[in-house]
Amino acid sequence: MAASSSGRRSHAMDRRVQGVRLADIARRTGYSLATVSKVLNGHPDVSAETRKRIDTELRASGYSRHKRHLYRTSRCIEVVFESLDTVWGMELLRGMVTTAKLFDVSVVVTQSGSREHVDPQWVDDVAQRRPIGAILVFSELTDSEHRCLSDHDIPYVILDPSGEPSSDSISVQADNWRGGVIATKHLLDLGHTRIG
Repeated sequence: MAASSSGRRSHAMDRRVQGVRLADIARRTGYSLATVSKVLNGHPDVSAETRKRIDTELRASGYSRHKRHLYRTSRCIEVVFESLDTVWGMELLRGMVTTAKLFDVSVVVTQSGSREHVDPQWVDDVAQRRPIGAILVFSELTDSEHRCLSDHDIPYVILDPSGEPSSDSISVQADNWRGGVIATKHLLDLGHTRIG
């Protein structure tokens, strides 16, 4: 009986953070408490429009999410390409699939957006799919998109961004220009004067 009472107290505390209760969020958005709870816990059976409205109110109210409660629908990593019509892209994908197999993780491929930016709808969609992570083969996310992935506990890596990614983003990129400078400096240090 004591354990049950403690569980109820803990549950009640989860619903009240910094004076804001889920019931307040439900009242402000016009959705039921159950729907607000589903969005907070990352359940997939909520429309993108509903999720976006409730997420906006949760952030505006300062409600703190407890990420340990978020619901994972599968053990998969989502990879987002602008296009899959290059040998480079297919080789990247082959390496991702081979490595993911070692950890019993599936790879889901999405084709979306441009080389500079993913289609804005993708962020809402991936919040519903709940992968364990995402690999983004384009340049950058907006601040609100970054917050959405963070709120839903979806870590991501930007692969080969053009330009300088923000300090909040984790990225892996080939720096061909700097590589050329290092190679040239090495040859000059060895005394070579004619470099092709």
